[in-house]
Amino acid sequence: AIDSDMVQWVLRTEPDRLVYFSSSAAYPTSYQYQDSGIKLVEDMINLSDISMPDMTYGWSKLTGEYLCSFINNKTRVFIFRPFSGYGSDQSLDYPFPSFIQRAKEDSGIFDIWGDGTQVRDWVHIYDVVEAVDAALNMDIPGTYNIGTGVPTSFNQLAEYVINEAKISTCLLYTSDAADE
Repeated sequence: AIDSDMVQWVLRTEPDRLVYFSSSAAYPTSYQYQDSGIKLVEDMINLSDISMPDMTYGWSKLTGEYLCSFINNKTRVFIFRPFSGYGSDQSLDYPFPSFIQRAKEDSGIFDIWGDGTQVRDWVHIYDVVEAVDAALNMDIPGTYNIGTGVPTSFNQLAEYVINEAKISTCLLYTSDAADE
Protein backbone atom coordinates (compact mmCIF):
# COMPACT_ATOMS: atom_id res chain seq x y z
CA ALA A 1 0.00 0.00 0.00
CA ILE A 2 2.87 2.38 0.79
CA ASP A 3 4.48 1.77 -2.61
CA SER A 4 1.14 2.22 -4.35
CA ASP A 5 0.53 5.50 -2.51
CA MET A 6 4.04 6.67 -3.41
CA VAL A 7 3.55 5.90 -7.11
CA GLN A 8 0.14 7.61 -7.09
CA TRP A 9 1.79 10.69 -5.53
CA VAL A 10 4.53 10.65 -8.19
CA LEU A 11 1.95 10.40 -10.97
CA ARG A 12 0.05 13.38 -9.53
CA THR A 13 3.00 15.64 -8.70
CA GLU A 14 5.58 14.60 -11.34
CA PRO A 15 8.77 15.23 -9.35
CA ASP A 16 12.06 15.27 -11.27
CA ARG A 17 13.29 12.02 -9.72
CA LEU A 18 12.16 9.01 -7.75
CA VAL A 19 14.50 6.74 -5.81
CA TYR A 20 13.00 3.35 -5.02
CA PHE A 21 14.82 0.81 -2.88
CA SER A 22 14.07 -2.71 -3.97
CA SER A 23 16.12 -5.74 -2.94
CA SER A 24 18.09 -8.66 -4.30
CA ALA A 25 15.20 -10.74 -2.89
CA ALA A 26 13.19 -9.62 -5.95
CA TYR A 27 15.18 -12.00 -8.16
CA PRO A 28 13.64 -15.38 -8.97
CA THR A 29 14.55 -17.89 -6.27
CA SER A 30 15.90 -20.26 -8.92
CA TYR A 31 18.75 -17.76 -9.44
CA GLN A 32 19.42 -17.25 -5.74
CA TYR A 33 20.74 -20.69 -4.81
CA GLN A 34 24.48 -21.12 -4.38
CA ASP A 35 24.64 -24.11 -6.69
CA SER A 36 22.97 -22.19 -9.52
CA GLY A 37 26.36 -20.60 -10.29
CA ILE A 38 24.56 -17.59 -11.71
CA LYS A 39 25.66 -14.02 -11.07
CA LEU A 40 22.58 -11.85 -10.70
CA VAL A 41 22.38 -8.99 -13.17
CA GLU A 42 19.75 -6.28 -13.44
CA ASP A 43 17.96 -7.53 -16.56
CA MET A 44 17.22 -10.96 -15.04
CA ILE A 45 13.98 -9.48 -13.77
CA ASN A 46 11.52 -9.08 -16.61
CA LEU A 47 8.35 -7.36 -15.40
CA SER A 48 6.39 -8.74 -18.37
CA ASP A 49 7.36 -12.34 -17.47
CA ILE A 50 7.64 -12.45 -13.70
CA SER A 51 9.25 -15.45 -11.99
CA MET A 52 8.92 -16.45 -8.33
CA PRO A 53 10.86 -14.01 -6.10
CA ASP A 54 11.91 -14.65 -2.50
CA MET A 55 8.72 -15.08 -0.44
CA THR A 56 6.71 -12.11 0.85
CA TYR A 57 9.54 -9.58 1.04
CA GLY A 58 10.76 -10.35 -2.49
CA TRP A 59 7.20 -10.15 -3.83
CA SER A 60 6.63 -6.79 -2.15
CA LYS A 61 9.81 -5.36 -3.68
CA LEU A 62 9.04 -6.81 -7.11
CA THR A 63 5.54 -5.32 -6.87
CA GLY A 64 7.09 -1.93 -6.03
CA GLU A 65 9.32 -2.17 -9.09
CA TYR A 66 6.30 -3.09 -11.20
CA LEU A 67 4.36 -0.08 -9.91
CA CYS A 68 7.34 2.16 -10.73
CA SER A 69 7.11 0.96 -14.34
CA PHE A 70 3.87 2.96 -14.68
CA ILE A 71 5.60 6.27 -13.94
CA ASN A 72 5.74 8.48 -17.01
CA ASN A 73 8.82 9.98 -18.61
CA LYS A 74 8.61 13.28 -16.69
CA THR A 75 9.99 11.60 -13.58
CA ARG A 76 13.36 9.87 -13.81
CA VAL A 77 13.14 6.61 -11.84
CA PHE A 78 16.13 5.07 -10.08
CA ILE A 79 15.65 1.60 -8.64
CA PHE A 80 18.34 0.19 -6.36
CA ARG A 81 18.66 -3.46 -5.36
CA PRO A 82 21.11 -3.66 -2.47
CA PHE A 83 22.41 -7.11 -1.66
CA SER A 84 23.23 -8.19 1.92
CA GLY A 85 23.85 -4.87 3.58
CA TYR A 86 25.42 -4.47 6.98
CA GLY A 87 26.34 -1.63 9.30
CA SER A 88 27.33 -0.79 12.85
CA ASP A 89 23.83 -0.40 14.27
CA GLN A 90 22.24 -3.42 12.60
CA SER A 91 20.13 -5.81 14.68
CA LEU A 92 21.65 -9.06 15.90
CA ASP A 93 18.87 -10.82 13.96
CA TYR A 94 21.16 -10.48 10.93
CA PRO A 95 24.21 -12.68 10.32
CA PHE A 96 26.97 -10.09 9.93
CA PRO A 97 26.58 -8.30 13.30
CA SER A 98 25.72 -11.60 15.01
CA PHE A 99 28.96 -13.17 13.84
CA ILE A 100 30.93 -10.17 15.10
CA GLN A 101 29.14 -10.38 18.46
CA ARG A 102 29.93 -14.11 18.71
CA ALA A 103 33.60 -13.41 18.09
CA LYS A 104 33.60 -10.71 20.78
CA GLU A 105 32.05 -13.16 23.25
CA ASP A 106 34.70 -15.77 22.38
CA SER A 107 32.77 -18.58 24.05
CA GLY A 108 34.65 -21.29 22.18
CA ILE A 109 31.55 -22.17 20.17
CA PHE A 110 30.67 -20.22 17.07
CA ASP A 111 27.09 -20.89 15.94
CA ILE A 112 26.60 -20.58 12.18
CA TRP A 113 23.00 -20.51 11.01
CA GLY A 114 22.09 -23.26 8.56
CA ASP A 115 24.79 -25.47 7.09
CA GLY A 116 27.14 -22.53 6.47
CA THR A 117 27.26 -22.95 2.71
CA GLN A 118 24.60 -20.33 1.97
CA VAL A 119 26.17 -17.40 0.12
CA ARG A 120 25.66 -13.66 0.38
CA ASP A 121 27.20 -10.63 -1.28
CA TRP A 122 27.98 -8.43 1.75
CA VAL A 123 27.99 -4.67 1.20
CA HIS A 124 28.46 -1.98 3.85
CA ILE A 125 25.75 0.67 4.19
CA TYR A 126 28.29 3.42 3.43
CA ASP A 127 28.98 1.75 0.07
CA VAL A 128 25.23 1.58 -0.60
CA VAL A 129 24.93 5.32 0.08
CA GLU A 130 27.93 6.10 -2.15
CA ALA A 131 26.53 3.98 -4.99
CA VAL A 132 23.16 5.75 -4.82
CA ASP A 133 24.87 9.14 -4.69
CA ALA A 134 27.04 8.27 -7.71
CA ALA A 135 24.06 7.07 -9.76
CA LEU A 136 22.06 10.18 -8.92
CA ASN A 137 25.01 12.46 -9.76
CA MET A 138 25.44 10.73 -13.14
CA ASP A 139 21.67 11.16 -13.59
CA ILE A 140 21.16 7.93 -15.51
CA PRO A 141 17.78 6.50 -14.49
CA GLY A 142 17.48 2.74 -14.33
CA THR A 143 17.78 -0.27 -12.10
CA TYR A 144 21.03 -0.92 -10.28
CA ASN A 145 22.31 -3.81 -8.21
CA ILE A 146 24.42 -2.69 -5.27
CA GLY A 147 26.93 -5.25 -4.06
CA THR A 148 30.56 -6.23 -4.22
CA GLY A 149 30.15 -9.09 -6.68
CA VAL A 150 32.01 -11.32 -4.22
CA PRO A 151 30.05 -14.38 -3.09
CA THR A 152 30.88 -15.18 0.54
CA SER A 153 29.47 -18.19 2.39
CA PHE A 154 28.47 -18.02 6.04
CA ASN A 155 31.38 -20.40 6.74
CA GLN A 156 33.81 -17.99 5.03
CA LEU A 157 32.35 -15.02 6.87
CA ALA A 158 32.77 -16.86 10.19
CA GLU A 159 36.40 -17.62 9.32
CA TYR A 160 37.07 -13.97 8.41
CA VAL A 161 35.52 -12.74 11.66
CA ILE A 162 37.34 -15.33 13.76
CA ASN A 163 40.68 -14.50 12.12
CA GLU A 164 40.13 -10.75 12.48
CA ALA A 165 39.25 -11.19 16.18
CA LYS A 166 42.38 -13.32 16.58
CA ILE A 167 40.49 -16.03 18.42
CA SER A 168 42.96 -18.86 18.91
CA THR A 169 40.50 -21.67 19.59
CA CYS A 170 36.99 -21.65 18.25
CA LEU A 171 34.75 -24.50 17.26
CA LEU A 172 32.73 -23.78 14.14
CA TYR A 173 29.28 -25.16 14.79
CA THR A 174 26.26 -25.11 12.47
CA SER A 175 22.70 -25.05 13.71
CA ASP A 176 21.91 -28.03 11.48
CA ALA A 177 24.59 -30.10 13.21
CA ALA A 178 22.78 -29.78 16.55
CA ASP A 179 20.19 -32.29 15.37
CA GLU A 180 22.78 -34.96 14.52
